Amino acid sequence: MWGGTPTILVFLYGVYIGSDLIVYLSIWVYVFLAITDVLDGVVARAYGLSSPQGARLDAGADKWFDLPTLFFLSAIPTPEPIYLIIAIGIAVPDIIGQSIRGRSSPPEAGIVGKTKTTVKFIVIYLMSLTHRYPEIYEILKLEIVIVALLLSALILAWMSMGMKTKWYNEYARKYIKEYLIWEADPQGSVFIFTSKI
Repeated sequence: MWGGTPTILVFLYGVYIGSDLIVYLSIWVYVFLAITDVLDGVVARAYGLSSPQGARLDAGADKWFDLPTLFFLSAIPTPEPIYLIIAIGIAVPDIIGQSIRGRSSPPEAGIVGKTKTTVKFIVIYLMSLTHRYPEIYEILKLEIVIVALLLSALILAWMSMGMKTKWYNEYARKYIKEYLIWEADPQGSVFIFTSKI
């Protein structure tokens, strides 16, 4: 998803020159790219075209899609140091996790990684409100919400990276499978947690 960086730069240019048309056009392009990012895996699996290499590439593309957006929205046009610091904290495990993906762990994104990406997209949307509707940002105290969500994404990023390590996959995963069981219910809508301890 190389479109993330150019799209957010167009968004910021629209904000800078005060063009609602450019701002909203860039938002819709970004949303379209996000939807196609979700659908590409679904389509690949439906037609039997999925592969470990494709899963790895898809997860890597996510980093190029959302991390630059987080950085740009944190730093331009008015820098938010706390946002930027947390965004760097998210990027470090994301990049390390991507580099070790598939060595000791499955190449596709797990539930923790998918949750982290979803939280990042929510944060990106809320951060975009800062530039479009500053009054809403102030009224709803979005700074607190954004920091809380960024911290959640930070925790999930480190968890996701940890779950890709050799230690986790050789030791912790076996312990979890042996002593803690997550089962889907017959309808597949919820998970039932049981313990052998």
